[in-house]
Amino acid sequence: MATHCPRSRAVFTRHSKAEREVWLTLIQLYAMAPRNRPIFIGVDPVATWPTYEREPPGELRDRIVNGWARGNPGTPAAAAAVEHFLLQNERAALLSCHDLPDRVSCIPRAALERHAREFDGWSAFSQENKGVREYLKVSRVGFNVPHSLAVLYAEASCGVLCGGGGYYVFTRNRGSWHLIAYHEKWVS
Repeated sequence: MATHCPRSRAVFTRHSKAEREVWLTLIQLYAMAPRNRPIFIGVDPVATWPTYEREPPGELRDRIVNGWARGNPGTPAAAAAVEHFLLQNERAALLSCHDLPDRVSCIPRAALERHAREFDGWSAFSQENKGVREYLKVSRVGFNVPHSLAVLYAEASCGVLCGGGGYYVFTRNRGSWHLIAYHEKWVS
């Protein structure tokens, strides 16, 4: 079932329970500072793989399945999840903002972009949004057939020239998702 966004022509699809679980696992990782201190973060409510970060499918497969640099081994078991990731990200989905943990808020991307050209835009954005320390954007999640492995793209912003993005690979073990690999795409 598709949902239309009232302010645009975008069409959003529904997400699955497993996709929501993977998003929440990643969000909880970002919402913890060193020494397990919780921090306040903002999350884009639209889950999509940003067009400006997309790479050709062959390069994406090489990056995640085969590994692309020394010290960053591939995850061959993720091959099916990468294929599903590519299909999933043909359409955006809306995150369930009411399911987010405390200290995490859905904040539309436009709120961040409104301050992009300002000298100290991050400070203004943070003050307007309850003192967020990071802003997270997630993609749709791709799964292998038994839904035991998941792949998604996420990027975080934390100020002027502060941020990074890449692909996360999770495995399901005893009913919960665990990060097994991170394939960095960019860092600032």
